[in-house]
Amino acid sequence: MKLKHSVLTMTLCACTSLSCASLLVTDVEGQVNNDSKTPLSLLAEVHTGSKLSLETGAKLVLVDMSSGREYLLIGEGQYQIDPGGPRTLWGPAVVAKSLPANNLPPVRIATNLVAQGTLVMRNMRNVHNMMNIPLPISPVRTALLTTTPLLRWSPVEGATSYRVSISKQSEQDVRLFDTITKECKLALPDSAGLTAGGYYSWRIEAINEKEKIGDASTIMWVVSSDVADKLAQLKPESHASYARRVLYAAELHQAGAVEEARVLWQALAIERPGHANLHKLSQ
Repeated sequence: MKLKHSVLTMTLCACTSLSCASLLVTDVEGQVNNDSKTPLSLLAEVHTGSKLSLETGAKLVLVDMSSGREYLLIGEGQYQIDPGGPRTLWGPAVVAKSLPANNLPPVRIATNLVAQGTLVMRNMRNVHNMMNIPLPISPVRTALLTTTPLLRWSPVEGATSYRVSISKQSEQDVRLFDTITKECKLALPDSAGLTAGGYYSWRIEAINEKEKIGDASTIMWVVSSDVADKLAQLKPESHASYARRVLYAAELHQAGAVEEARVLWQALAIERPGHANLHKLSQ
């Protein structure tokens, strides 16, 4: 009896695991409905066990992150999502392709929560005049794919130079880099000391001949080496399909590289103005 109970428990666990598996929608054109007759949208998840209906001329591209398989479904037809991928119930056969990488992290993008990153401003005696604050423009609370990013900030009236400093975030912030420039941008050199997987704060101070006018700071971090490798494998060529470009942007976003992803979201939104999700992500 105990043996039967154990086998039953294992079966239920396996089924639960399979039911949690999902595919990501990386392209959808025309009318594509799920079980509840709700139209599928770009970046939606389609779970194992779901049935999809595609009207005539409709197209759907799904990606299985774990297996690194991309599936093309064309209507008119009906399909079921099995543990091994989509299966045709009736209609055209599913076309499957292998992606350049597998075991990709699942993409979870809540477009209703997308917002611009925050920053910290000091020397608040002049906060009423924002012209005295050198606001960081980029990178701001985002992951980086490089250890030598270009830092950019807003100009400050009356400033003759700007002091840029980089600190490694830890229990006690350790300053790694400090320099002065007259421009409102700075390409960090290798000597700044950024490394893969590291978290950093960068601070910009506006200075004139007599004193510091104002300053602000924000954070950034460098993706780990394994994440960088996966992204490099997935990076699409200029002539890549819409679905491949959506997948790359989604993986960038998932990795925290929201600024890099935003550039792609903007281009994708222009190409397909009907996708509301892309407009939110491109802001």
